[in-house]
Amino acid sequence: MKYVEAGGARVSAIGVGCWQFGSKDWGYGKEYGERTALDIVNTALDLGVNLIDTAEAYARGASEAIVGRALLGRRAEAFVATKFTPATPTATRVVDHGRQSALRLGVDQIDLYQIHWPNPMFPLRPQLDGMRTLLDEGVIANVGLRPTPPSAARCSPTRCTSRCCTASPTRPTSRTRRPTTAS
Repeated sequence: MKYVEAGGARVSAIGVGCWQFGSKDWGYGKEYGERTALDIVNTALDLGVNLIDTAEAYARGASEAIVGRALLGRRAEAFVATKFTPATPTATRVVDHGRQSALRLGVDQIDLYQIHWPNPMFPLRPQLDGMRTLLDEGVIANVGLRPTPPSAARCSPTRCTSRCCTASPTRPTSRTRRPTTAS
């Protein structure tokens, strides 16, 4: 297995995408969510794949809950990434949704919390302010944008003076690299 260093964590170069966990839309029934999905996550961890990727939008939060059940007793082995879906992405909503995701996942801290498909009708700064609150509270360890729009270049730590983009000496903020280059 190949790994990359991301935000101070060792992350597998490939991951398990959990969009189908809990989804009835694609024909995945109750048995899949209760057994098969858990087997998939555990087999991946057994093989050294530690990047587990989900989102609150996947099956309306059911995917996160299934991932949480799959990680019982194995949380320390996984790098958990989930995403916020910004329909109305205010700082308060980002914070509320981050806390709800952590509860569904059954984790004290989400390793990577991402803005899933940034809404071009809303500025990024309030969303990143919400992410900063979650970082400060310890609910999340790293922040990401997925996919990263060209406008996000204005929010790099070297150009942005907002506290949401200021790098913390103890926790990285939006500097988590996507695991595309194995080392």
